[in-house]
Amino acid sequence: MNCKKLRITHAIGSSLALVSLGAFELVAQDDDEVYELSPFSIDASSDEGYYATETLSGTQLRTSVRDLANQITILTEEFMDDIGAVNYEEALYYLPSTKAYVGQQSDFDNNQGRTGAPYTTRGFRVDALTSNFFSTRIKMDSFSTERLTQSRGPNSLLFGLGSVGGALDASFKRARFNRDSQEIQFRTDSEGSYRTTFDVNKILVEDKLALRAALLYEDKRTYRDLQYKRRKGVYLNFTYKPVENTTINLWGEFGRIDELNPRSYLIKDTMRGWTDSPLSDIEKANTTDVDVIIAGGGARTTAQNQINGVTRQLHNNNYYVHIANDPSGPLMNWKRKGTSDGRWINGARRQSAGFVGSITNPELVPGVTIPLTTIPSGPSDQYDTNYQKFGGTLQQKLTESTHLELAYQFEKSDNLDFRPVRRQDFELFIDNNWYLPNQSAADNPDPNTPMNPYFGLPYIESNPWGFVNDRNNHQYRATLNQQFDLTGVQMGEGFDLGKISLVAMGYKNETERYTERKEEMSLVPIVGSNLNNTQGRIWHRYYLTGDNNPYFPSDTLTAYPSEGTIFSQAADPSVPGNIVREISTGYQSRLSPIFDPGKTDSLAFLGQWSLFNNRLILTGGTREDEITRQAMSFTRTRGIFESYPNGVLGDASKNAVRNTNYGVVYKVHKNFDIFANESTNTVAAGGTSVTIRNERLQNEQGDGKDFGFRAFLADQKVILKLNYFENQRENSISNPLRNGLVRDNGHVERFLIGMDNNGFDAEIAGAVRFVDFPGNGFWSEVENTFTDGYELEMTMNPTENWRMMLNVSKNDTTVNDVYTNFNPWFDEFVAPVKDNTAITSLVADPDEDDQETIGDIIADMEGKVAFANTQVGGQQIRSNTWMANFVTSYRFSQDSALKGFRTGATARWKEAPSLGYAESSPNVFIADQKLKGLPVFFTDVFFTYGR
Repeated sequence: MNCKKLRITHAIGSSLALVSLGAFELVAQDDDEVYELSPFSIDASSDEGYYATETLSGTQLRTSVRDLANQITILTEEFMDDIGAVNYEEALYYLPSTKAYVGQQSDFDNNQGRTGAPYTTRGFRVDALTSNFFSTRIKMDSFSTERLTQSRGPNSLLFGLGSVGGALDASFKRARFNRDSQEIQFRTDSEGSYRTTFDVNKILVEDKLALRAALLYEDKRTYRDLQYKRRKGVYLNFTYKPVENTTINLWGEFGRIDELNPRSYLIKDTMRGWTDSPLSDIEKANTTDVDVIIAGGGARTTAQNQINGVTRQLHNNNYYVHIANDPSGPLMNWKRKGTSDGRWINGARRQSAGFVGSITNPELVPGVTIPLTTIPSGPSDQYDTNYQKFGGTLQQKLTESTHLELAYQFEKSDNLDFRPVRRQDFELFIDNNWYLPNQSAADNPDPNTPMNPYFGLPYIESNPWGFVNDRNNHQYRATLNQQFDLTGVQMGEGFDLGKISLVAMGYKNETERYTERKEEMSLVPIVGSNLNNTQGRIWHRYYLTGDNNPYFPSDTLTAYPSEGTIFSQAADPSVPGNIVREISTGYQSRLSPIFDPGKTDSLAFLGQWSLFNNRLILTGGTREDEITRQAMSFTRTRGIFESYPNGVLGDASKNAVRNTNYGVVYKVHKNFDIFANESTNTVAAGGTSVTIRNERLQNEQGDGKDFGFRAFLADQKVILKLNYFENQRENSISNPLRNGLVRDNGHVERFLIGMDNNGFDAEIAGAVRFVDFPGNGFWSEVENTFTDGYELEMTMNPTENWRMMLNVSKNDTTVNDVYTNFNPWFDEFVAPVKDNTAITSLVADPDEDDQETIGDIIADMEGKVAFANTQVGGQQIRSNTWMANFVTSYRFSQDSALKGFRTGATARWKEAPSLGYAESSPNVFIADQKLKGLPVFFTDVFFTYGR
């Protein structure tokens, strides 16, 4: 049978029109045969259009979806075809209470959304994907998978460790005994994307051995310049039935993924104060020149001309910058230089949502346009992964009512994450320096004209760095199922004892993860003999002139990781003040590598009891996970960390957690069910992170409840589900590294240094110093988040040829508590001295900054904590309350003149997210007055033809 399909998609909204030519299919088909499935397998032939009747995502056994109280959404093959999704990232847009990850209050720059595979469900970040209930770090693609199943909310029967939002599981393609088939697909679109897949199923020995093989090559582009995703993959699957009651399945997948992905939030405006100021250029400029720098004293501070809201000091000491616009130019020390001020939103710079998006007003920055399609980091911002994964299952029928499954999976991934522009540097500054570092005012023929040719130009600047991650993972699972048929035992007419299914499962997960974090730094010590000094980091600056691309150029950077010297120059003695010094640069580990082998041993028991002619279904179980973790400490040479294996493993720590899941379904009528479900799961446990007091962080825990009803109407042509839920996450890590509280030069450490330098060490007795923290010296914080809401799902098959799906969800996500460890620390060490002017007026560390007082540091800390406290009781930043999705399709009758044609449409809508709060006074916010972004509405139509 020959088949040719044409899919034309028209998008209304921000997307462009897409045209796809797809699916040339050659199929040799035998009559389908009926096989007795084990309780560990399902058959998609039972799917009814957009509705799947059976799932494993309740108890890991084949179960009717109607018999489960867990909230489960299954995306069938027909549905995936209609929405044009070829991977989970494209499919998740259509799931209820679900959206792509765009960062939350602890991740303003969406750093984690770039490197992982996360999305958010019910307000909680989900990055634990599973494949046949084995965790995986490899993104799912339809070339090797058959269906996607989402379980929302905690579900300890499926995972002891996972997100409160739930899990997304993919079922891989299996070799089948029912027919031989071959399929070739080709897709392209108006953005220049193309994708080719090949899928073949071959029966090698009838009813004994079958092979499934699939190939993938994809180069996906978007409307954003530079963005791409390239993937190559090979997948093999063997199904072997040596005897009647034994089935062995072996599979393997190998591939490479190369990506360049933008941040969800494009760039921050840290120049608006400068451009909006009524002052003249010279009045607001930094007039520091080389002579003033050398002379020292108060003249340097005066020349910096710090004006609140207009300009601010960027660095105080050595600050080495290479101008990307002039690659042949020298690295120069820009000490005592500054930049335009960040725009004040919600009383804070940078930590707020700020101004993000498109800067297109020519009056703001003459000649410079930064459209929303721009990726400021440029073409060098890469995330590349090589992976291999393989495994197998043995399913054995021991007796008529006893079944056993043994399963194993190995996964290895090596990836490189190179970032020429760091997450915190996605900002647009204006150069307010009247002179370059090597220029002297005495040489300026006209003091009212800047000598700096870049004066007044906006620029992007960052210290590039890269991550190398190696991860090996072994997973083992043994599952024993025993079934009891008690339907013959009657308690009265229609009240039999039904059937009982009991499951015992053992699971082991062994993981080794090694991460190196290297940044471009001077290979020659800047201060003393220590290479680790942050002043040795090399910054690259790219000026936007209006005549060049509004993103960082790739030809000014050497792709990471590079061995040896990247940049080298001799000192220029004609420039006084060591402005142009002898220097060479390379990538070094200023931060400690991470090697943290660990394992998880799990034991679970669960059961399902179907009573009274399958009218009452009870499901429950418990699972215990013992987590063992170790951390390696790495040695330093001249302040730079050595690599693996030059480290010492610490003692192993063990942490056992127990979780439960209970559900009940009552079928009040043949067409109506009511259900309730309560479950817990542990999000993270047994880690090495510590609090500000150097105490181990509490386990991150989740719990949830669901209540609702389901209706099966018009002979199950209309299926309706409505539920109310409550989910809570406790002790979620909220990293204060991103707002400057943590670091060796962060606010906390600078406060402690200031108190110690001025003889007030008694007042801070017991406070842990940065060097005394384990590992990289960072501490972490926790917060608690709560979401409640409603989910409505409707699946309709009005006729044999007409399909419809609608879901509407409402999520109210609020932060209940923040900085639960830092706030008591602040009350103990800072609050007693914050009003003592004899202390707060003192300079904290004159060697670093001869102007910053202890009071200045305290005020900054209070502002940052106030901003964090803003969210308590208010809507979570960047969350959408209402979401809705609709999909419909119609296949014309084979008896009509339009036979072979299929048409349909999709629509997606999300309410505008909150970006911040109105401010009644500096750092005092009005939680019920939200600053809103823009809503999202997307729709398309499609046509396909097949024979």
